[in-house]
Amino acid sequence: MLPLGEWPRFLFLWWLLLSAVVEGFSLSLPAPQNLTIKSYNFQNVLSWSPVRGINGPVIYSVQWCLEYDQIWKEVNCRDITKPECDFESKKDIFAVIFRVRAEEGNLKSEWTKTLPFVANKDTIIGPPREISVTSQANSILISFLPPFEKRSNFSSFDYTIYWENSADTSPITTTVHRFKNLKERTTYCFRIQARLHERKGEKSGIYCAKTTITERTRILNCLLILASVFLMLALVFSLLIIIRKYPNIIKSFWQPPLTIPSHYAEDLNDPQMITIEEFQNSAGENPWDIISVTSKAEEDKILTSFTSEHS
Repeated sequence: MLPLGEWPRFLFLWWLLLSAVVEGFSLSLPAPQNLTIKSYNFQNVLSWSPVRGINGPVIYSVQWCLEYDQIWKEVNCRDITKPECDFESKKDIFAVIFRVRAEEGNLKSEWTKTLPFVANKDTIIGPPREISVTSQANSILISFLPPFEKRSNFSSFDYTIYWENSADTSPITTTVHRFKNLKERTTYCFRIQARLHERKGEKSGIYCAKTTITERTRILNCLLILASVFLMLALVFSLLIIIRKYPNIIKSFWQPPLTIPSHYAEDLNDPQMITIEEFQNSAGENPWDIISVTSKAEEDKILTSFTSEHS
């Protein structure tokens, strides 16, 4: 039993010990939140919201397990400072779970788990790459590459080519395809979609090409042009012959007969007007070219002389 004078010292030490224990239990890091897995072409990224440290930087550890066995294993993301982890799923057809913990020195947070992730079901398959569309006469050749390089545990892709004016969208397994017997000098547009394990990927952008003409069509066009030239020359030669042989007929077409204006025709139909026969008979008489003016005395003298001659 402690002497009476030692009790204050003992109680003080005991209080310090209890304070340290309580402080150790009270100081802990918050668990990471908002865990999200994004997967595109089986490139997987696990990310979460950053955790604020107490006295310094925070590092993170990531583990994974199969959903059915719950045996946790390390991944290539241990003691990282960035709140994300790029990982490769080696169990694409199985559901896996990830968990993340924050650490700062001796302080550690609780683990935070993700929902089950299945790569074959949850990844997004992109469109085919390096698409080339080339026109050749009345056909179009399409070539492309798969969305990503084939993995060892994958079966082959198949592809669907969507194009206008066609209901044929049967899947193909090759990355080179030719559309034949198309309309000449016509623009066709295409989109391509990959599929893997009955899972359809994203459609590609629109690629267009215009067909050209075949050699046969080119020859026919040349023949039509030559025939048109010869026909024009023949027509010109025929017109020259007709003009030379029938000039009067051609002239009659170019110079129609003269007609009397309507107001002149009305005057000619007037009975008081001179007849055409009188006009024609008087046409041969000599017209008066000289007009003389006589005085009244001279007029009486001429009249008297004319009366004496006829009495």
